[in-house]
Amino acid sequence: PLPGGPACRWSCGMRYRNISSCRKGERGVALILVLVFVAIVTLLMAAMAQMVDVDVRIVGNILGAAQALYVADAGVEWGIYQLKQDREWGGTGGPVAFPPGEENTFEVSVLGEECTRPQPEDGGRCVVLRSTGRAGGSVRTVRAEVWIKYAKEKKGKDERAKEKKGKDEREEAKKVRILLWREE
Repeated sequence: PLPGGPACRWSCGMRYRNISSCRKGERGVALILVLVFVAIVTLLMAAMAQMVDVDVRIVGNILGAAQALYVADAGVEWGIYQLKQDREWGGTGGPVAFPPGEENTFEVSVLGEECTRPQPEDGGRCVVLRSTGRAGGSVRTVRAEVWIKYAKEKKGKDERAKEKKGKDEREEAKKVRILLWREE
């Protein structure tokens, strides 16, 4: 094309006398545009990485809280098992690893509170348990009202003879019912 012709006008948006002067004004423009584009994409990627990091932390907190709640629930079940075996059991006295060897722990205590739920009319005893579960940096506490009915064991001849000598009759849990379970 002729200098200053349509190709030069189209590429530069101005009228130049020759093509070499038209191209001189465009030198480095593409590099600057690419650098601006790369900077914008880098900023967007950094923002997305920050959002993903926050989301991962949120999921980790939710997971830890759920695990702590399940560990506290396991503590209630463990406390019920202990009360079935020993009517006078008073609590763990310290943290118990659950499952054994893991970092997750629960601690169960028997509270001296009255049950708030009506108890079954066929006797028994209502016990209030508080179990605190710890997992993944989260702590959750559960309160449970448990009704336990004990039945006296049947004794053989030898055991009746021991009983006459002043030994107490052993009781074992016959029925167990959770009246109330709530998170505190």
